[in-house]
Amino acid sequence: TVTFRALSLRQTRFQPSSPLYKTLKGMRQAVISGLVALALMGAFVYWGATSSRASALQADGVASEAFQDGRYAEAIESWNTALDTSRMIFDKEGQTKALEGIARCEIRQGNFSQALASLARAEKIDPGPAIQEQIKKCHRLSADAHLRRSQTLFQPSVMGQALLEAKAAVVDF
Repeated sequence: TVTFRALSLRQTRFQPSSPLYKTLKGMRQAVISGLVALALMGAFVYWGATSSRASALQADGVASEAFQDGRYAEAIESWNTALDTSRMIFDKEGQTKALEGIARCEIRQGNFSQALASLARAEKIDPGPAIQEQIKKCHRLSADAHLRRSQTLFQPSVMGQALLEAKAAVVDF
């Protein structure tokens, strides 16, 4: 009889037969698996964002250097790379900075309409007073360029072209 008691005591375990308990026990494994997957995904996103931010900063540095050296096409290309990378990681400040850099290059090249388009995109992202001031400055520079062009064309043989340039200057101003 002693052996029987020991055997019966060893084999007796508490196992609730409630369907709720069984469901919760099964869900526990799913919740743990979900949390592990979520943690791994968060780590991957953080790593990707950090890597992309570093890539955008590097492209910005290359663009700034090219701009200082007067290599505007190369600077625009690098700022476009920084813009695309910043857009992927939802970095509004990086996007705005890249668009402002592109606009500066376009202004230096005399492409005022393209500069204004870049500044308008930057204004949609960050409608601050700094961007609005740059837009005003770009309009003034464009008007000045049109006025200079009209002055050089102010000869009797090309009077019509000079008038068109003067009108464009007034519109841009």
